[in-house]
Amino acid sequence: GILFRVPHCLVVRLYGSIFPIGRLPPIRGVRDEDGVWCTEPAHVDDVLWRSRAGLWSSAPPSPGIGDVLLNSYFGERPGMEHLRPPNWISIAAAVYRPAGSAPGHDGIPYEAFHPGVRFVSCLVGQAFTLAAVGRDVMECVLGPSVDLLVWIMKVLGAERPAEMRPLQLPTCLRRIHGAALAGVVGPEV
Repeated sequence: GILFRVPHCLVVRLYGSIFPIGRLPPIRGVRDEDGVWCTEPAHVDDVLWRSRAGLWSSAPPSPGIGDVLLNSYFGERPGMEHLRPPNWISIAAAVYRPAGSAPGHDGIPYEAFHPGVRFVSCLVGQAFTLAAVGRDVMECVLGPSVDLLVWIMKVLGAERPAEMRPLQLPTCLRRIHGAALAGVVGPEV
């Protein structure tokens, strides 16, 4: 694959004719606003960025008292302190579950965690414990929060940005942590 940078994120475009059954083929290019077919990475990068620039370069308006409103809203609601961290066996299930999925920004596939599932499960469990201490300490376990932006087709034969969608991928360790967290706060899927 070829990686190229757009402001505030990375974009990956994959080449090759072999792809897993049941998945759409990789994006090989994109048509710009004038209908011109682009395959050069910097041009594809520019076309895709411009297609979502209005969304990505804006923030919703916030009233001047936004912080006061949020603090008031969440002030009386329970946080996540009452939740018990998952045991290592349920975290191990989160480690094994996404086999065959694309790696995140770090490029490490999920399968790399499988031989050391006990160690990885305990490491992710530490992140739950350290979350109560502080975000900085938790990031020592999970690593920095850096995401990879991958463009995938919505439909076979997609050529225009509207027929594609961005998919944001954190590192695999953070994805495992998120899956284990979802198992604690939400229904099991």
